[in-house]
Amino acid sequence: MTRWRNRGREPNERWEHREYLPSRDVGLYFDVQIRFFGIAIANAAQNGEVGTAGADHVREAFEDVTSRSSLVRWQAVRQLLANRLMERVPFSVPGAEFREATVVVRVRSEDLEAAMRVEHARHELELDEVAHRQIKARMRFLREECLRDPAAAELFVLLPPSPRLTGSSPAGDPDRLVELVRKWEPDSGWVRAAKTLIDFGDKLTPPQLVMLGNSVRDVMARFSEAERGQQFADAMLTESQERQASKNGWTHPADEPSTESNGVARGADGR
Repeated sequence: MTRWRNRGREPNERWEHREYLPSRDVGLYFDVQIRFFGIAIANAAQNGEVGTAGADHVREAFEDVTSRSSLVRWQAVRQLLANRLMERVPFSVPGAEFREATVVVRVRSEDLEAAMRVEHARHELELDEVAHRQIKARMRFLREECLRDPAAAELFVLLPPSPRLTGSSPAGDPDRLVELVRKWEPDSGWVRAAKTLIDFGDKLTPPQLVMLGNSVRDVMARFSEAERGQQFADAMLTESQERQASKNGWTHPADEPSTESNGVARGADGR
């Protein structure tokens, strides 16, 4: 409990207000109780109305604190609310002049446990994000520095293992690593060609996909790559079938509605 007092006439009345203010986590709330001490004005309103009016005066400032905080930090929140209260006392509302005030923050044990689980999950997500950024940065460093060219790759192999980079030196032929990195660069010719082929294929109908597969198969066969050509044709045939199935409202040709169910054959009328 924190109490703030201002000089002036000794307060002789007390008003209370209690409500639940939202935390940063949906469904979890701070239990906040405010006590106002002050002087009643003639023809004052009911005690509850005066307390509510006092709470209305500080609610926006309080919610600005609680809505950005976890229940796990309830003690820090109590101090922040006390500071906000100190900034506003004394003040007047219809029926009373508040000279002092206290604020109490409570959190139910089950809500605190839930908030701790949420905080743990949030922390794990943040760690995952940091790990993802580190991996991307390391891969970029390897691609742009260590494997920039065969000479750089050869030097990289000679370096002692660095656990902060990869944990070990690269395995395999450095020249082969450089070749792979260059081949799969976003701006490499093969990657651009593959993207162009994908964009072109997206515009084709299922029969046209089959025609494309057969055409490429024939071309590759002329270069003594008949097996790879057939693999390409088979891939285009599969894509054609899946696209046709999706067009017909099925996820796969095998999902086509059947007249059989549970091993019992049925006629068109279902009998």
